[in-house]
Amino acid sequence: MDGRNTALLRRVAPLWENWRQHSLFWPLAIILGLLLLVQLVRLILLLITPVSPLGDWQPNQAKPMPMAARSAILTSYNPFDGSSAAGSSDNRTEAVTALDLQLYGIRINNASGGGSAIIAGSDGVQESYAIGDEIMSGVSLAAVEFDHVVLDRNGKRESLFIDQSGDTKPVSPPMAITETSAGKVISRPAEGDSNAAPAQARAAALNAGIGFTPRSEDGKVTGIAVASQGDGTAFKQFGFQPGDVIVEYDGRPVRSADDVTAMIAKSRPGGRFSVMVERGGQILPIAIIVPEQ
Repeated sequence: MDGRNTALLRRVAPLWENWRQHSLFWPLAIILGLLLLVQLVRLILLLITPVSPLGDWQPNQAKPMPMAARSAILTSYNPFDGSSAAGSSDNRTEAVTALDLQLYGIRINNASGGGSAIIAGSDGVQESYAIGDEIMSGVSLAAVEFDHVVLDRNGKRESLFIDQSGDTKPVSPPMAITETSAGKVISRPAEGDSNAAPAQARAAALNAGIGFTPRSEDGKVTGIAVASQGDGTAFKQFGFQPGDVIVEYDGRPVRSADDVTAMIAKSRPGGRFSVMVERGGQILPIAIIVPEQ
């Protein structure tokens, strides 16, 4: 029995050894073949793919706006019209000032962010103000924009636009040219000019239609009470109501009735200035326009 088993083992052992060697070879060959196939596919993809981090990426092309839409945008806003600019801008919160000021020119320095403006007061004298300069008591130039300037009036922002009404009157009266005996030509204000109306006439007309009574507290004048006189036309024309008390004009406190009449008298016809009126326990601003005559 032992001899038979030994002979069988001698026959089977070579077969087992041969099978074991071949069984390890083929799995390794299959794995290596798969790895080579994967690397070959990667090489092919590398050759056919464009050299770019995002592949064959193309930017979105700009779509031009239709001509009708562009025309609608351009015609909806007039940059040279201060009234339309104030109404169409959603970001503008400044109210249009009622001060008797006129804006004649704007200079913007885009490099430094500064600028200046040429502004005339009620006397018609034009002066240049830089940002931060005081124009009158309590009023300074806060900023300059394309078509207007921003005023800082006692902490409140107000806008002043360039007058584009086209009805601009000369600041100074016409000059009459005369020749002296020495042959020199000199100029002097023309006599009888309608624009140089006497200041006393406007003040007298104002006093005829409006009564001014000082209001005193602790011995100090704190305001001027106004009342209607005559037919009441002038009283209504200036926007006053019974019981109004003028406490401030053009940023300055009122100390006497002469303050109001003197300023109206020196203002040019058609000019305007603002007064603060105490009405019903509230302080309200009123813009007064000086009559043409």
